Amino acid sequence: MGFINNNKKILFGSLDSVSSFFGEDRVNAISRLKNKVLTLALTGLGFIGTTSFCVSETNAAPDPLFSPILQDIQDRLPILKGMNIRLPSTFPNAPNGLSGYRPEIYTDPKNGYFAIIFAVSSCPQPVTGMCDTGRIFSAKKGTSTETLFRQTQQQGISINLTRQVSGYYRSYRSSTRGGMEEVMWEQDGLIYGVMSRSMSKSEVISVAKSMANERLIYDSKNTTFSVPVSSPSQVQFNR
Repeated sequence: MGFINNNKKILFGSLDSVSSFFGEDRVNAISRLKNKVLTLALTGLGFIGTTSFCVSETNAAPDPLFSPILQDIQDRLPILKGMNIRLPSTFPNAPNGLSGYRPEIYTDPKNGYFAIIFAVSSCPQPVTGMCDTGRIFSAKKGTSTETLFRQTQQQGISINLTRQVSGYYRSYRSSTRGGMEEVMWEQDGLIYGVMSRSMSKSEVISVAKSMANERLIYDSKNTTFSVPVSSPSQVQFNR
């Protein structure tokens, strides 16, 4: 506490002189000012609270692209025990040459895998081949997805998604979809990822950062959802 007392003298020596100059009628005002300055100084040094060292999760609404499937997500997640997902609040427009994105849910309960595929909006269902431009996903540990993540962790480039979470970026070629950009990370006891053949490196990283900083969609303890269901009519697929 010697450090604080010494610095308190430095901070407030001039204020004490001001107090004596103006007289006793200003003592209360000077005292309040001293307390405010001391609080700001100690907070900056980390003695009061820890908020300056933590990044709180945001609760922004998911990008409108996801509105048509929010109800479907709410219907499926409770069935997939232990699964969850974070939705980005922003998502890039489809590049020139693509009619737009159509989000479609894919689940593999046996392998603990939940994904939202970004299909070319003009493609018929089911989504196959080049109609599948990429996806965001979450997967349980102890699966083939975790094995892929460990490989990406070793071979990829480390990036900061939040102050507490690091992701790993890599670029590679797929035999069925061509060049792919991918970010994978570990959070909430799950493996998350973003992969795309239509997004740039910066766009994939931006989506990953947005996901990592948003709240989990499903609260399994309270069986509630953190986002409202929006009307599909508010969304245009041609983005």
